[in-house]
Amino acid sequence: MSKVAARAEQFYSRSGNESTKGSRKGFGLLGGGEDVVANLTPEQKRDSLKARLKWLTAVRATSVLTNAEKTELHFIQKELNRLRPVVRSRAPRDVSKFFMDVCREKLSPFQFRLFLSEASELALKHEGNQGEPV
Repeated sequence: MSKVAARAEQFYSRSGNESTKGSRKGFGLLGGGEDVVANLTPEQKRDSLKARLKWLTAVRATSVLTNAEKTELHFIQKELNRLRPVVRSRAPRDVSKFFMDVCREKLSPFQFRLFLSEASELALKHEGNQGEPV
């Protein structure tokens, strides 16, 4: 008489949502349906894609990429090209005119003229130091 040491069910791959053991609260409680990438900022997405691209290029240098890795490489490059204008548009712009308008509204006329004169002096010093070596 022989007995089977292991059943085939023990080797099925299972995830949290497909677990065979339920809980009192129910099934599918791990939040597997949420898209984590949707919650990232464009800068975080870009950094993540660049890290993956760096890894794929290192793999390509040492061995041949599989078709799936080649597809992923092309997808990453497309996504980086798509994100480039979004990330650049979020970069700081020249806000000096808007800053002047806000200062004019929020400060008293005396304070505004005082800040403006100090800023003018700093600008003159900065222009004078441009030609000098460091």
